[in-house]
Amino acid sequence: MRTRLWLPALGIVGLSVVPVILLLDQPAAHACAALPRGLQAVARAVSLLASLPVALGAALAMVALYFIRRRTGSAGRHLLSVPAAAISAWLLTMLLKVVFGRYRPELFLTQGLYGFSFFKAGYWFNSFPSGHAATAFGFLAAIGNVRPRWRWPLLALATVIAASRVVMCAHFPADVMAGAVVGSGCALLFTRIIAGPRTNRQED
Repeated sequence: MRTRLWLPALGIVGLSVVPVILLLDQPAAHACAALPRGLQAVARAVSLLASLPVALGAALAMVALYFIRRRTGSAGRHLLSVPAAAISAWLLTMLLKVVFGRYRPELFLTQGLYGFSFFKAGYWFNSFPSGHAATAFGFLAAIGNVRPRWRWPLLALATVIAASRVVMCAHFPADVMAGAVVGSGCALLFTRIIAGPRTNRQED
């Protein structure tokens, strides 16, 4: 996917968030709550791939790789866009979670609470957007921008990680969609700033 196609794609997904909140989130929560416990356990294991310690550890590894390879020229500089995208996506979602204060699916399923309680902190009110989805898309999409031949498998992996958060009833579909937009947007931004405008066109 070339750079000029990224923004329309992100815009379409972003605009889809509102109708998904209105029409799909509640039925999806009920459906996921009825899934076998074994499948939910698998989803929990998959979601660990984008947990904060793993994401930050991977990001630090990319930084270390940058310093190791800095004498090779632009390759190290390109790699620096990956941790920048992952960390910025995570930080931005932490801020947005408090701003929106959306109830998590568990509260909807157990207490019937659904919607937003703006500017409210705390785990149960931090559903939107998904930090796991944002981190996964920020990290993996940035790698895909630097290495376009890997892009589609990496985006598929990020999608699986995001979907796992819905399956385990930690997030609504709209939450992970918003997280995907935040993460992919950060990946695009830092690829352009750090790696340069030509990176997305390489190997396409």
